[in-house]
Amino acid sequence: MRIAQRMMSRNYKRTMNNTLSKRAEAFERGTSGVAFSRLSENIAAGVRAMKIQEERMTAKRQLNTVENFIEEFNSVYNNLDSIDSILQKAQEKVEAGKNDPKGQTGREIIAQELGELKKQALQFANAQYAGKFLFSGTNNAEAPFTEENGKLCFNGVPVEDVIYEGSSGTYRYYEEITDTSLKELPAGSGTVVYDNGTDQVALKDIKYDQVTKTFYTEDATAPNGKSPVPNDLTKSLAVSNTGKVLYKGREAERFSVDDQGDIQNFAKVPYSDDVYVDIGLGLKIDGNINVDMRSAFQTNFNGLLVFGYGAPVGGEQHGNTVPNNAYDVLTELEEEFKKADFDHNKVDDLWDKLVSLNDKMRLSSRTELDTRAEFLNRSKDRLDKDIDTLEETETKLISADPYEEAINLKNSEYTWMAVLQLGSKLLPSSLLDFMR
Repeated sequence: MRIAQRMMSRNYKRTMNNTLSKRAEAFERGTSGVAFSRLSENIAAGVRAMKIQEERMTAKRQLNTVENFIEEFNSVYNNLDSIDSILQKAQEKVEAGKNDPKGQTGREIIAQELGELKKQALQFANAQYAGKFLFSGTNNAEAPFTEENGKLCFNGVPVEDVIYEGSSGTYRYYEEITDTSLKELPAGSGTVVYDNGTDQVALKDIKYDQVTKTFYTEDATAPNGKSPVPNDLTKSLAVSNTGKVLYKGREAERFSVDDQGDIQNFAKVPYSDDVYVDIGLGLKIDGNINVDMRSAFQTNFNGLLVFGYGAPVGGEQHGNTVPNNAYDVLTELEEEFKKADFDHNKVDDLWDKLVSLNDKMRLSSRTELDTRAEFLNRSKDRLDKDIDTLEETETKLISADPYEEAINLKNSEYTWMAVLQLGSKLLPSSLLDFMR
């Protein structure tokens, strides 16, 4: 049987191309160290490697976040340490001033020193790190602490008016409301009612229908037992992300009447919410866009804990009314030391309160900070180990074995030489046979 030259050449070229392709692939794997260059070459390993790579990038992003907050916490700690040092120095000045043999002149000097120490403490409380106020809560626009009318304020609210509501975990205060549409009806009932001259609706009775997207009050005589609120009132209503009905941005159910008959709202202190970030704890957010605190890390340190907050209290020794925050205590001490009729009993009570507040800040606030900082360090170690493990797994999936690829390359070279040698014998024979 005679073999055609064209058929022989075609088969020989195909063999040569296959051999060259295998040799090139082996050479590429050996030089690049990658087992495959296209996903189609190994779909199972490629998909798994892509998933691991995504997890590794997420872990690196979380690690970067943790490292940034470790540095920020160091800054918080340093500023708290400075405030602590200032308050301790103020205690020493007050203790020395109570028995100063220089009399009024010496006390006036101490008053000046207390005023300067107070200003320094305020500066550290308004400290920034990377353009962010350390103790401001969610407020990054302006300094959180200010002095207004001789009283310390946090984000515009006097700290002596702040109350911690344990049930909701929020800081609140009674905000005076000036709104001619709101009245106490019936008089003396304590119920705040919206009155437009025609309709009267108790704010605490307003509800929101998620289906019809309308506000209503329960009324047995109305269709479906729901009576729509007046249109003009609807314009002032909204719903919070927690499902609370809001009247002009304030929770409707928290309006009340004070002892003087004035309307007030038990409002949340501005920018006092906590800030949480994802550091690899399995971040969870509910339907109301609220973070599950167990799945995230709280990054901010509440400024209200720096100096203290709350209404004035009675002194421990003599029962004098004293502020419940260190800044206002220093203000009153400064004023007392300026007076000619120096009140030793009042100073004793103020000094006791200053010591108590400083100890509370040092023991509770800084202990909490130490605990959270330690957790950050443990999280950093965990993420470092996770990233190393993910990189090792990814490398095993996509990397080529250098020893195996060296053998494959050598085999390809031997095959190539064999193909060339075979071609030198086959082609001439076929050609001579054709010529006969």
